[in-house]
Amino acid sequence: MERRCPRRTGCPRERANARRVSTAGNGLFAKAIALPVADVLGQLPSLEHVISVTRNTAAAMTTVGRYAAPQRAGAPLVVETGRMCLRVHPESLGMTLFAEPVAAHRKPVSLHFFDRDGIVLHETYLTSIDEDSKLDMLISGRAGGEAEARSGAAPAPGSWTWQPQLLSPLAGLHADAGFHVDSILGDNGIARRASLPVWGEGSAWQIDVSDLVGLFTLLKEAWMPLGIAVGNLGLVQYHQGEIDGVKRSGNLVQISSKHSNVTISLDDIEEAWITHVEAGGRREHILELYDWRCHCIAQFKDADDGDENLSIFWRQILSTLPRLRAVS
Repeated sequence: MERRCPRRTGCPRERANARRVSTAGNGLFAKAIALPVADVLGQLPSLEHVISVTRNTAAAMTTVGRYAAPQRAGAPLVVETGRMCLRVHPESLGMTLFAEPVAAHRKPVSLHFFDRDGIVLHETYLTSIDEDSKLDMLISGRAGGEAEARSGAAPAPGSWTWQPQLLSPLAGLHADAGFHVDSILGDNGIARRASLPVWGEGSAWQIDVSDLVGLFTLLKEAWMPLGIAVGNLGLVQYHQGEIDGVKRSGNLVQISSKHSNVTISLDDIEEAWITHVEAGGRREHILELYDWRCHCIAQFKDADDGDENLSIFWRQILSTLPRLRAVS
């Protein structure tokens, strides 16, 4: 697999170290929290009304509401109505920063979660003074310097049993949809992408990226209930609901579903794959989007609790989209 973007003359684009920028000025804008990131994530359900943002190189999911308890990679996927679902790979997480409001900026109190290289993975923005007080109690005495936070960082790699693995269409035969969502974690989905060409033409094939906006528009007209996953190597946010809006502005497309929006940079999408997989004894079609680094930036599947007729429609519309020639 080519790791450099052919549309950008092979340029190796690097992401900024947001942690270093945020902690500049001796903690003026943000302070590190001396707790393992997984512990901070575990306290998020106590906040009643927040805005969450999960991002990667080409997509961002923004959701308003309340968190469910975070789920570790490898556990069954549980979707609670009205709650935000996070799948977590703790050994890929680095630290949490607590950002206090700066009057001139008019920004709310927020939490920012980073990987070990200082790349922001997830953000939580509070929406009320009451929530500010709860967060103050959560991190009381724990906001300090970066070195202190590193002492409470994520566990060492290998300390958890789940690891990215070589996948196949039948790999999740005895697992649920969480198995395929979790394949993004640990390596941004690179291993999953590498395995797709050997799955066979009946189990994995490419479609033209230019067909995506038309596909999303059609799904909106049908109010198609979908499960949408946007993530990175450290965590994945999963949302389930009907597609009720699609808007394009330049190279960006925004897909709305209830209290959640997914924004995708079309210029950064290099490949779109359809995979036909087993999940918990159920055959499913998944739309998977990859950027030029072979990172899986989003997955779309029919909702498990959706209407069967709509599930049939989902499978049929994906199966009838023109296929591209096989690639490696």
